[in-house]
Amino acid sequence: MNVKWYYRQSEVPDSVYQHLVQDRNNENDSGRELVITDPVVKSRELFISDYVDTYHAAAL
Repeated sequence: MNVKWYYRQSEVPDSVYQHLVQDRNNENDSGRELVITDPVVKSRELFISDYVDTYHAAAL
């Protein structure tokens, strides 16, 4: 079984989300090249995690 977690802005506290956006902008100079105007794209996840958790089937 493979489970991935995706975080949407509505699922992350605003203070945490703002730090993530700030980090993203800092890693990409001013962040201007990351400006997205398409509302469909803007509503997508900010980031994903490739972290893997393994649980015994009985725990599920």
